[in-house]
Parts: sequence; C-alpha cells; structure tokens
Amino acid sequence: MHNGLRYCALNNIDIREHYREDYSAKDFDRPEFRKLLTYLSENKGKIDYLIFTKWDRFSRNLGESITMIKQIKALKTDVLCVEQPIDMNNPDNKVLLAVYLILPEVENDKISSRTKDGMRKAMKEGVFTGIAPFGYKNIRIDKKSTLQIIPERALIIKNALTKYSTGLYSANEIRQEFFSKSSSKYLAKQSFINMVRNPTYAGKIFIKGTEIEPEKMINGLHPEIISYSIFLKNQEIINGKKKFKIQKQRPELLLRGFLECPICGDRLTGSLSRSRNGTLHPYYHCQHGCTYREPAFEINSEILQLFSIFELKPEWEKVLKLAMKGTLKTNDADRINSIKMIDKRIDEINSRKNHLDNLLMDNKILPENYSELNKKCETELFQLKSEKIILSAENNNISMHFDKIINTHVNLMNLYNLSDLDDKRSILGSIFVKKLIYSEKKYRTANLHKSAELIFNNINKLQNMDKKKEAKNSLFNLDAPPSGLEPETL
Repeated sequence: MHNGLRYCALNNIDIREHYREDYSAKDFDRPEFRKLLTYLSENKGKIDYLIFTKWDRFSRNLGESITMIKQIKALKTDVLCVEQPIDMNNPDNKVLLAVYLILPEVENDKISSRTKDGMRKAMKEGVFTGIAPFGYKNIRIDKKSTLQIIPERALIIKNALTKYSTGLYSANEIRQEFFSKSSSKYLAKQSFINMVRNPTYAGKIFIKGTEIEPEKMINGLHPEIISYSIFLKNQEIINGKKKFKIQKQRPELLLRGFLECPICGDRLTGSLSRSRNGTLHPYYHCQHGCTYREPAFEINSEILQLFSIFELKPEWEKVLKLAMKGTLKTNDADRINSIKMIDKRIDEINSRKNHLDNLLMDNKILPENYSELNKKCETELFQLKSEKIILSAENNNISMHFDKIINTHVNLMNLYNLSDLDDKRSILGSIFVKKLIYSEKKYRTANLHKSAELIFNNINKLQNMDKKKEAKNSLFNLDAPPSGLEPETL
C-alpha cells in the first residue's frame, strides 16, 4: 500500500481512513472490506475515492467486481487503482477493466484447481488434510499431515461408538451418557451424529468423487479409534433401512490390517488367488502398483514363532506384578515432573499473553503484530495442554491394562490357538502398536504397547533366573527391544 500512500501525497489527496488486510480477494466477504463499505455508507457523498494498488487486490471475481463498483458509485465514491488506472467515465475502457479483472479470476481458478488436485493426491496417500476432529490433534510426520489420538478423549469416543453399535440405544441416549452438558466433553446432538458418520474414527479417509473418478474410502495414515466393522454397523443403524456390506474376515487372512509393506510402507491387504487347477490360495499383497506379494500361510505360521518369545509362564505372574509396582512408581515421578514443567511453561505463556493485551490497550503495539504474536502463544498453549493430557492419562492407562495383559499372556500360545478369529485379532492389537513388517522370511519390526513393552523387554532374563528377587530387580530395562526381534530399520 506504500504506492497508494505516495500517490495520495503527490496528488494532495487527504486520507480519511486506511484499511489493510491479508485475506484472499476471491470475493468481498472480507472483514476489512466490510468495515470499508460500512464507513462509505455512513459517509455517503463525503468520500471522493476508494484507492487501492492493483485490481487483483480489489477482487479476483469479474461478476462480483462489476456489481461492487456500481454499489460504490451509488455511494458517490469513485474507485481508483494506482498501478492500473482506468478512466471509468470512458465506455471504451470497460474492455480494459474486464481484462484486469478476468486475469486474476483465471489465476485464482488455476490456483484453486492445483490446490484441490494436490489435496486429492495427498488424501490418496492417506494424508489427513482438514482440521482434526474431536478426539484427535493435527500433527506432521515426515512432512505429511496426519492425526494423533488424544488418549483421554479417544477412550470415551471408543466406548460411546462401540455401545451405539449394539443397536440398543438411540444416538441421543449415547450422547447424553458420554457427552452431556455436565461433562467437559460436551457435544451437541448434530455433532455426535457427525461423529458417528465420520470414517476418520475408523482410520479411513473418504475421497469425494469427480467427473473422472468415483468416490472411494481408503486407509489413512492416522490411527483408528474404532474398528471399521463397528463404523459400518453404526452407519446401518443411523441410516435406518440403508444397509452396508461388512467385509467378512477370512481365517486364512487373519493378519490383514496388521501388516506393512516392506517395499513402499503402505498397508498390506489380502485376497484369494485361483491357480490353474482351480484351487484358491491366500496371499498378502500391496496395492497401488507395488509388486510385494507373499503366501499367507507362510506369514501366518511365522506369527506363531513370534508369539513364542512373548509367552509368559504361570510362575512368572507374581514376579512381574511386583516388579511393575516399582516401575510405575519411578515412571510416575518422572511424569509428575514433566507435568510441573509444562504447567510452569503454560504460566509463562499466559503472562506473555496478558502483557500483549496491555500493550494493545496502551497502543504500544500494532494490531497486526499483536495478532501474529498472540497466535503463536495460542498455538504453543494448545500443544502444551495436549501434552499434559497425554501425560496425565499415560500412567493410568498402563496401570489399568497391565493385569489384563499379564493374564492374557500367561500360556499365550495355547490361548491364541484356541481363540476364534476376532479374539486372535484382539490379542494382536493388544501387543503391537504399529504394523508388522515381514521381510526375508522373518518379522523385522515390532513396536509394542507401553505396558506390553514393560513386560517383554527383558523376558530372556526371566528364563535364566531362578530367584524371584533377582528377577524382580532386573526387569524392565526399556533400552532394548525384546530378544528375538530385529530392531526397527525404517
């Protein structure tokens, strides 16, 4: 706007009001422009010119621009562009005006198209491009936008949506039980319905159809809060007569959803392939052009070998529980110290925000500078509060699930072999956080849940120890992965 100020100074034009904005000029629904129009209306006939530097800062829409120019002229004010001047009284100049206005609109359309194409491409790769829904927060991993679960909220969401999938309760009954006004996790009726319909909670991303491509549902990079089968059940319930086909899990493909491609890193799927003699053979394979493909029988068999190093003998149960009490106590002290440091930092930022407010009220800081600095403070506060919630819930979650995990993994191999398909998948989900990678005839990556990691990290030591006291004092060294697993190499 410096050129505009210089123009006014050279032509002895008195500036009555000066507006500055950083909104896109794709339309006139801009806060500063609305203020400008209000000022012109209140001072009709008293303002000679509305001055701006370029037409693309006035608007990037030809039709709306012509209408707005007429509206401003009706207020007895002329529009004046400093760098692209036009005599509005000469009818022949309307062609030049149209050129000035249509070029930004064309460029805006190109930018919009490129943006949509980029977002669609990112979504096909599992990237989440929007604002995080309730229960998640936006993060970036390897420069890709995705979501991270907020544990405190995720547990409530999982319980609510799972209970709704039974079909015994209405949406409003579930909402009032888990997200009532008396709760700090309040959701309005429509917000809960939107939650039920949102595939994001099932680890999916919905991509709208275009004239060329049909709509599709793909696996996202973010973790799921509920299973896809529960999501589909909920759609059937909330849509009444509309039915959804739930993909049937095959026993021979029980690891579908738990495997990651060692070549491209995408999730592996599974399917049956018919041989020349008509026999069906199950395979795990990648998608989207990747050629990775392995027989399901081989991978399923190897998971049993992997489980053998996780099996707990009954006589170890008491030793583990005693050791866990001491470990949790140590972890809790570290966790409390971390929370105190976060609280201290939150107080510092709140003090800084108060100082900024005082500077603004005393006119010692420009509004635009205040907005920028205040936004930085708000962003850091959000991150700190999210970390505090996770830390506050972390130790409770470990303690809550620990006994269950020990009971599950005493004689694990026998329990796994006797379980049905759903229970086998539940056992897998209770142990592993990330997807398993099978390469060169073995599993080479196994990230464990925190509580499972505490149990299994030094399991070989237990096998070589006779005295419970010695075992108790030697457990839970978290610096190394369980023996028998190759460290993560991604």
